[in-house]
Amino acid sequence: MGSVVCATLTKLVVRRAEMLSWTSMEVKEMQMNAILVMCSLVRLGQTLLKSKSKIDRDSFERITLWLRTLVDPSASEETRKALLRDCSVSFDAMLEERTAMKGRKKGVGALVLGGGKQEKEELDQKVEVVTQPDSLINFRQLRENRMALGAVDLDDEADMSKATGMKDGRADFRERLNHIYQLTGFADPIYAEAAVTVHDYDIVLDVLVLNRTNQTLTNLTVEMSTIGDLKIVDRPQNHTLGPFESKTVKCNIKVSSTDSGQIFGNIVYDATNSADHIVINLHDIKIDIMDYIHPATCTESQFRRMWAEFEWENKVAVNTKIGDIKQYLEHIVAITNTNCLTPPRALAGECSYIAANLYACSSFGEDALVNVSVEREGGEGGKPARVIGSIRIRSKTQGIALSLGDRIGQLQRQLLPPKP
Repeated sequence: MGSVVCATLTKLVVRRAEMLSWTSMEVKEMQMNAILVMCSLVRLGQTLLKSKSKIDRDSFERITLWLRTLVDPSASEETRKALLRDCSVSFDAMLEERTAMKGRKKGVGALVLGGGKQEKEELDQKVEVVTQPDSLINFRQLRENRMALGAVDLDDEADMSKATGMKDGRADFRERLNHIYQLTGFADPIYAEAAVTVHDYDIVLDVLVLNRTNQTLTNLTVEMSTIGDLKIVDRPQNHTLGPFESKTVKCNIKVSSTDSGQIFGNIVYDATNSADHIVINLHDIKIDIMDYIHPATCTESQFRRMWAEFEWENKVAVNTKIGDIKQYLEHIVAITNTNCLTPPRALAGECSYIAANLYACSSFGEDALVNVSVEREGGEGGKPARVIGSIRIRSKTQGIALSLGDRIGQLQRQLLPPKP
């Protein structure tokens, strides 16, 4: 607050000097009073206040700058121009950028920036209505046990699409194919694969079991276990598979926190020629933390407050083949699914180092804070440029910090695809 008061007094004096002159007695009186206030604030912060309230180094240097601007009447015109005009222009640009960011977040960025009836109509045409506000959503858990005559069985996936506003299509089908895991080998008597679907707090496993023998398998059970904050909801049931018959077994898992969990299990069935149980171990399924992490936005003060409060920190050393610091920052933002809070104007221009803050929020309301501090080394005299530095991750829970750190350590060495 003291540095802000000193900056305000300096601006008042400089503006008054532009109106009159630096030789005016009124300006000199204002100048002396402002210098007296600044010196008193510095003395108050250095000697009179307690240790916790003492003036910090940054505020002391700011007040010193304002003192030099007032004491030296031959201060350069560029300094006064930056004080009176450039600061105001930068502040207006920051407000305009934040307004545009809020507009994009609400889906009305074009309306906020342009402001016009034609742009609003174009925006309304782009928005595709998936579900009407008064449309009915049926919940299987709330219906009666006895269905009425002729009633149609409910579709859980359709209900989920209505509730989330998502629409099935080719993109959803491609996304589903990316989450199919092979559980057994091709030489095993039973072939099994699982399709993993993540819905925030729920994980649904659709396990396809195929009998590759010419015998009937009885008492076949798919048993699943988990590691981490995952909990199996359904109890395994016994099934009977005929020769070359297939069956889909569903398994529901509840998730309580953002963590990279692991699912493993086995298939047990009775042998036809003996009374022994045959057990086939299944490959592990790793639940990626990126299924729960979403880019989010917060203010700079909120980021600093959370950074000071969160106790779990994971520091990852930079080890990459990327030689440009801006490309490396874009790569980290992409693989961590975070949002860069540092404005583009702060990252513009050519510089040999970058310090940026990234932020994301999980589906469970947990915050993930990432600070990227990197520097470019080399690149001169025929030496290849390389990026050095560190990435610090802070969160309220240990799982997010460790999982994000592991993901950065695994994927940061990958090269970015060439831009079209």
